[in-house]
Amino acid sequence: MSQKLSHQLTDPNTKKLSILTLSGTALTVETGSEGKLKTTEKTFNDKEAASKEFIKKEWELLKKGYVLHNDNAGPGEPALHYYIGGGYTGALSFAATADNIYIYKNNGDYSANSAPDSLVVLSAKGDRIGDVNLPEKLAWDIAYNPVNSSLLMDLDYSIYEYGIEGDTFKQLAERGNSITSFITVADYTQAYAADDTAFVTDNNNDVLMSYPYQPEMVRGSVRFCAQLSADGQLLALHQRDGEIIIFNTAEGMIKGTITADFVGVAQMEFSKDSRLLIVREEYGRWGMRYFDTDTFTEIAFNELEVPEYTKEVNGFCLNANQSKLVLIQRSWVYVYDFVGKKLLHKFKADHVVKTLKAKFAGELLGIRSDYGCFSLYAV
Repeated sequence: MSQKLSHQLTDPNTKKLSILTLSGTALTVETGSEGKLKTTEKTFNDKEAASKEFIKKEWELLKKGYVLHNDNAGPGEPALHYYIGGGYTGALSFAATADNIYIYKNNGDYSANSAPDSLVVLSAKGDRIGDVNLPEKLAWDIAYNPVNSSLLMDLDYSIYEYGIEGDTFKQLAERGNSITSFITVADYTQAYAADDTAFVTDNNNDVLMSYPYQPEMVRGSVRFCAQLSADGQLLALHQRDGEIIIFNTAEGMIKGTITADFVGVAQMEFSKDSRLLIVREEYGRWGMRYFDTDTFTEIAFNELEVPEYTKEVNGFCLNANQSKLVLIQRSWVYVYDFVGKKLLHKFKADHVVKTLKAKFAGELLGIRSDYGCFSLYAV
């Protein structure tokens, strides 16, 4: 017997419903008001054609303003689909607070008459709260600082702090002539870089440490990435192939240097106890690497590799307690038990052209796609 797939979408303005049900090669569409639904059904030659039509119909509804809500989503199923629009490859940033989710939207070009870029604010349930206009274009990254209720933002290589309660922006660092930047937030510190200088500050923006950097450029690609440990005591900085410097931020001194055969680093994350540095290699193997921060040596976790012919990983994230690790390969999502080091399940994210950005929002996985969709998945 064929397994059914059913998604219910609602227009938040008119309260009209649309229920899409896929069963084998048959697609059923129910539309209208609750209790007054009109039903149409179409059968296709094969399951793949029916599945494609299901996704197409859902996308058409999302672009019309319909929203998918599913409070009972199982692993790999969407709890929310919301059409944001303005997907810009490389700037698919968002951040979740305790109450809301702030999602970057690109609203046009750099002409004088173009609308400002903005943050679309959704509640944890996926209801639209409002919009926040940004002082500059292209939000490469956004990080939430719960201690002072702010968003640290990298806006096209300039660093800003957005105070949520006061709805105010403060520029912390200007772009200058550099095309390198980063932001990272820890419990009681935050770090950022712009114009070839990295800063570690407390939550009052008092500088605890600064470091002038000179990143290597290889065939037109700049080597640059950084990450604070959860307690803010360590800062990992990558600026040349095969090297990651680990700083002790309290002393402003180098604790040690990781050296290995990796080529470019796109993303890093410390384990909660700061004893492991998780690294996504951007070139070379295009996969995951793991390093002991006491001995500065590499550790192999073969059981955490993507179980496909290619081990390429395009993004990763961990939930708050680091019990789950998510690896992204194109539009496929692999969910691991990070403690037990085993694959739990995989699924394909909906409404993606080529790229997506994944980050946890509570225990749900947030995904911002280059097609203009924001989703929450149960994992």
